[in-house]
Amino acid sequence: MITFRATGLAITLSLLTAVVGYAQKKPLKIKVTKIAKNVYVHTSYKYRGSTKFPSNGLIIKTRKGVWVIDTPWSDDQSNQLIAWVKKNLRKPIAQVIPTHSQEYGLGGIRAFLAAKIPVVSTKLTAKRAVKDGYPSPKPILQKNQMIDAGNVDIQIFSPGWGHTPDNIVVYLPKQKLLFGGGLIKSKVTKDLGHTKEAHLKYWKRGLRTIESKFSQAEIVIPAHQEWGNMELVEHTMALLDRKMNR
Repeated sequence: MITFRATGLAITLSLLTAVVGYAQKKPLKIKVTKIAKNVYVHTSYKYRGSTKFPSNGLIIKTRKGVWVIDTPWSDDQSNQLIAWVKKNLRKPIAQVIPTHSQEYGLGGIRAFLAAKIPVVSTKLTAKRAVKDGYPSPKPILQKNQMIDAGNVDIQIFSPGWGHTPDNIVVYLPKQKLLFGGGLIKSKVTKDLGHTKEAHLKYWKRGLRTIESKFSQAEIVIPAHQEWGNMELVEHTMALLDRKMNR
């Protein structure tokens, strides 16, 4: 009898824990924020425990269609993005460009491919994507390339190995907007986070190049959390110095 009650209590507590956990982890919805003329930040989320962690990407409306920089974390959130573009921008998505092969760069690639939307990348990102178990993007991007999208120029630039071996940044000259991806950290970030694939020395060198090449940038978007200006580049270099000097 005692054993039965104990077991019943354990089952009840287990069910309560599961219910509470489910209640905490509500379905994840993307957020879209207009940040400049024809340019939006899409923010998707992934649970870390019971906390939602954000990841940023770009939606760029042009005369030749819509460009998406980095997919949301998941296929479900990528489908939300596709639906948002269709409803609000009423233009087809011309290309999706992942800035690197990690999950917050191309975690939603399958949703775009299923919708017959081209996903393109550098050769290195495509190679690493397959190695990590993702479908391969079309490896047609150059490491330094300007995409003429009519009324918007989209510049692709590889600063070399930094946060990952394949990381690129995207610059919009007319909007003076730099998307740094995982290479650049938000001011609220107190450390570099995941650095398993990073080369710290080259990372800092690449940031120096970015600082010089895109000195006119007024808006800087990191992969995670709050965006800002070129001070984010200095902040990231300070984090690198702290890490390397330990």
